Amino acid sequence: NTNYASLDKLEAVALHEIGHAYGMDHSCDFQDQGLEEWLSCSGLTSPTHPYRASAMYPVIESIGGSYRTSLSNNDKERSA
Repeated sequence: NTNYASLDKLEAVALHEIGHAYGMDHSCDFQDQGLEEWLSCSGLTSPTHPYRASAMYPVIESIGGSYRTSLSNNDKERSA
């Protein structure tokens, strides 16, 4: 409903959900891998952490004044 969300946000949500359909999990749900780059969401203390710009980050938030409308390097690396 565009009365509650902008079209940019709708596009970001659609991209995120298509990522799930493609088989991708949230970008920070890999805490059991033992690697720093697979931090859990609660471990992302920096607001500029690259995972926060990922389309698969579990919260749709504004990055630099616009919503995520394309895949980040993090998304591309994990979808291979």
